[in-house]
Amino acid sequence: MTVDSIDERRNLAFCGDFFDAVAEAMSKASGSTWLVTGIDDAKPKTTETESVLVDIAVAGSRQGSFQLEISKVQASVLASRILGEPIGEFADKAQEALLDTFRAAGDAFVPAQAKELGAFTLKVARASTPLVEVARTMEASFADDEGSRIAMQMHTSIALAQSISQTSDEDLKETIEHPSVPTEARSESEGQEQVNLDLVMDVELNVTLRFGKRQLTLREVLELTSGSVVELDRQVEEPVELLLDGKVIARGEAVVIDGNYGLRVTEVPQAIYPAVQRAHRQ
Repeated sequence: MTVDSIDERRNLAFCGDFFDAVAEAMSKASGSTWLVTGIDDAKPKTTETESVLVDIAVAGSRQGSFQLEISKVQASVLASRILGEPIGEFADKAQEALLDTFRAAGDAFVPAQAKELGAFTLKVARASTPLVEVARTMEASFADDEGSRIAMQMHTSIALAQSISQTSDEDLKETIEHPSVPTEARSESEGQEQVNLDLVMDVELNVTLRFGKRQLTLREVLELTSGSVVELDRQVEEPVELLLDGKVIARGEAVVIDGNYGLRVTEVPQAIYPAVQRAHRQ
């Protein structure tokens, strides 16, 4: 299997689902709600900032590794939120808090992937050097209900990307149990699945346009009156976000069309498929 034969769909779903697990683990560890506000291909770094690197080795039905990267400044902010106390610099205590959070994410992530990818394990450890032979790097943006924002990159090794692309254990089991099924019959079945998918392509999904958000105390909510101004966390020049099932599927500029608000799309994250897939399953 070559790099060109890597299944993008499965790898994007793997990446998106792991970031979701990280957000959930961050929420439980810090006591505030963290959400993934966007996932996209990582852009080249414009400045040399010191980073915290975390290696995650994958063993079992899937083989390889991926590496998480977060700037040391943002890692310190996250560790401070998890520990519930200010930290001067990113030392052993902060490092262990971060690693424990990623381990918790892995504990939730692995069982959820078993049906699609089979049984595998994750081993989390601090890394000192960047991952070599990277197949792809994705970056997720996280935000919590207290206005904190962090960005995290996920570097997937070529070995893991190829392993994820391989036939799942369920597919292998089906092949073993029904070895006499000819290729033509399997092709007809796959074609029928595509037809069935076409049947739901016109199903309506609720999407939300988000200009920004703001956390208010109960007192501030009760004090709202006609004419009150609520300041949001988004700058005027920042793009508006279009959400499906809580995930950002597009960004753009707010416009007015025949007296109604609209969105002129300027960016569509490449990780849109996992969000649509999760919304359809629900």
